[in-house]
Amino acid sequence: MKNEYILSGETENLRLDRQNSKPHYLIDDEISYKDVIFPENSKILDVACGTGAFSEYVLKHNINKNIHLEMLDNDNSRLEYLKKKLSEYEKLDNIKLSFTCDDARKLPYRSNNFNAVVNRYLVHHFPRNDNSSQKLVKEAHRVLKPNGKLIVIDVIDILFGIGTTNTELRGLLDELRAVMPLDLYGSLRLPRIMAQNGFKTENISFEVRPCLFAKKNELLSEYEEWKHRFSLLEKSMNQFFGFEKTKRIKELFLSELLKDGTILYWTKTLTIGVK
Repeated sequence: MKNEYILSGETENLRLDRQNSKPHYLIDDEISYKDVIFPENSKILDVACGTGAFSEYVLKHNINKNIHLEMLDNDNSRLEYLKKKLSEYEKLDNIKLSFTCDDARKLPYRSNNFNAVVNRYLVHHFPRNDNSSQKLVKEAHRVLKPNGKLIVIDVIDILFGIGTTNTELRGLLDELRAVMPLDLYGSLRLPRIMAQNGFKTENISFEVRPCLFAKKNELLSEYEEWKHRFSLLEKSMNQFFGFEKTKRIKELFLSELLKDGTILYWTKTLTIGVK
């Protein structure tokens, strides 16, 4: 997975932390805390941990237990950022933290090793039309102990869920969707992939949660987020969508977010499987 995730760097780390503190991005709205209450002496793996939103959530709800939390990401600079961020937790005698730079699709751990594997917002960054999601699930199953849980939070329709009457923008979005090299709807296949890779069919659950931006202050906030996202995506988009189309879709999309009556929406997904 190295060099595939282009939303990286110190500025992006800070933006992600700022984003994760906003109402529509709170992890409390994506999963019940009951799903991350683990037994004493549990070992948990957060794959593609990013800036640690899921890791912090796990720590928060297991703070009085002896647990070992392993965080894996393919970006070493992000792991260094996370080490500093979680430094207060490392001072606790009952909490053990480990950080590993590697690939979520080829985990560097022995089999039957973790009580839980968690992930947030990775699947829709995988390349389109390959088997990365299957590799992620298969590796998670391998490293989980019997009855261990795989928990995956993701999104669908991000970028494309804008309510607009602008036919030029709608046409460009349809064109972009057709050539976008990312697996934007990959989380919809996760229940089947889990069932095909050893997870107990009767214990696989799938939930969807709508995310709607309609108020002016919400859209203004998203305007700032999308300005930054486009600045990072622009170089890559120029290659597969063309310079002129990339420039135009950026202009139209951002301008729509500032218009009265615009809505922006996408769907969050939560998939849980038990080995």
